[in-house]
Amino acid sequence: MLIEAALQKGIVVVAATRNEDALATSSFPASIPGVIAVTDSGHERSRNSDQPVFAPSENIFTTLPRDQYNFVSGTSLGAAQVAGYIALLLQENPHLSTPLIRDRLIEINNREAAGRPAPPMPLSN
Repeated sequence: MLIEAALQKGIVVVAATRNEDALATSSFPASIPGVIAVTDSGHERSRNSDQPVFAPSENIFTTLPRDQYNFVSGTSLGAAQVAGYIALLLQENPHLSTPLIRDRLIEINNREAAGRPAPPMPLSN
């Protein structure tokens, strides 16, 4: 399958979950092992190793057809934010692994949920 081939080549794959699948157990392709699953930051956060990354997904100001803008909601908007953040990280250090990036994003989520600031992202594996 295409996604597994990308993961085997070290390509970071980010995917949105469905709102009703906050733990990314059945959302495709977010449920594929190795994919960084993203869900809405409004969901209750678990602290298990299989949890998705949380990102803002409600009332995001974005572009619309015909040169318009508006506030829209959806986990795909959160996934786009996470993908952009990862792209910036990889620009600084292209050798960061997907597991390291995912684990660090989850650590940031957990620290934020506990009201603690997250330390800077390490730039090496």
